[in-house]
Amino acid sequence: MSGNSDWKSTYANTNLSARICFSDQDFSGADLSIRPLDKGNIVFFNFHIFHMHRGVWMNTIPRFAEKHLIVRTYVANSEENWRDCIQANASAIATDKINDHSWCKVSNEHPYRVKVPNYDKRLIKNKANNSYRTDRATIMQKNYESPDCTFIFEKQVGENIYAIRNAKNASYLDCTITTMASRVEGDCQRWELIVRNEAAHEYYIRNCKNGKYMTKRASQLSGGKGYDEIYIIKSVE
Repeated sequence: MSGNSDWKSTYANTNLSARICFSDQDFSGADLSIRPLDKGNIVFFNFHIFHMHRGVWMNTIPRFAEKHLIVRTYVANSEENWRDCIQANASAIATDKINDHSWCKVSNEHPYRVKVPNYDKRLIKNKANNSYRTDRATIMQKNYESPDCTFIFEKQVGENIYAIRNAKNASYLDCTITTMASRVEGDCQRWELIVRNEAAHEYYIRNCKNGKYMTKRASQLSGGKGYDEIYIIKSVE
């Protein structure tokens, strides 16, 4: 049951064996602080999603999936939003695009199975100053902290091309380097990893729009790659 909050509250607190329905709870897709409730009788949760808030709800919805709660997203009216909902492990995806949209399909064959988020999480540490990139675009720090210094590497089209999203603020590193972006809009938010020493996890990180490299100064990019542009990139839990 969706809709009237008083009705939903009544059914949510009715003895399980006497219920005639399950009620849901609405959550904002724009609030990064949202987390599953620690107690209560509701297992269905509704998120009204917007593309502009993608960097938020793609971080909050998986928290519900991890606890085997049921998340319904609506209005997923574009192919990009539809695919993002699948990536975020939404349980049910509602859309108005019912006819003549080939992308509007999860599967015709496979049975339902519990989906476990599997994000590519890594740290980014500059070799020259031994400091980590953080959720603040212009600040690096000596000690690794999670989620502040944890980044989610989202594979893009092309070899070793990624959008790099911070796990704390859900924002992307971009070509301005002094600010972060709420979503991937083009090559400004895409980065190429160039291997320097794979065994030592050493890479150069080149922006796909301006061709410049991340350097040891958090608020600057470099026109060439040298010792100051070497980054150690390792997977983290």
